[in-house]
Amino acid sequence: FDETYLDDLPECPGVYVMRDVDGKVIYVGKCVHLRDRVKTYFAKRSEREEKTLKILDRIWTVEVQEVGSELEALMLEARLIQATQPEFNKQVEVHERGVSDRPPYVLVLPSADPESVELFCVRSDLEIGTVRTRKDLADWGEGWSSLNDYFSREAAELNDSDLAAHRILAGWLQQNGEKINLIDLGDAGATENLKGILEAHIRDADDAAWEKVWRI
Repeated sequence: FDETYLDDLPECPGVYVMRDVDGKVIYVGKCVHLRDRVKTYFAKRSEREEKTLKILDRIWTVEVQEVGSELEALMLEARLIQATQPEFNKQVEVHERGVSDRPPYVLVLPSADPESVELFCVRSDLEIGTVRTRKDLADWGEGWSSLNDYFSREAAELNDSDLAAHRILAGWLQQNGEKINLIDLGDAGATENLKGILEAHIRDADDAAWEKVWRI
């Protein structure tokens, strides 16, 4: 883990997975800036917490997975922790929060692919769906079809992983309220109007746009 390796890490949001020499996952973490976060583990040992020192004594490899947003990183981290039960992750279970029963909605968020956006499709009676579509709408026909298919599905019983994802989303929405692009399907009106609203959000999405309050 020399400076060259650390400097080559991506600067985007993501999840990092630390393994020991036997390949066992010992820690999973998420961040909004992979390079800066992973680098902190390799600062002066005298400044490290006891937990970090124990991780450093065991760590053999670090794997990173890039995502488009903090929300996506939170959800991926939770899934990986549940799947691998890492030794140094104190909080393996997601804090209990009620699953929101708000009307169906779509979140428009950045994607790991800079030419695309991620559409998070949310119904309280379904697992959270995601649709990736290009900002130039070149593949929007397929994306629009996938979005319609999701919201047309019959209700389903949510498993523990799905419930955890909804709780993470509820907490994230509470913290980020006015900084997100949220389209409420009930308020958007007719199908063609919803399609037009989504197209405008997708087409105009850029680095500055994520700071605007786009609430329909």
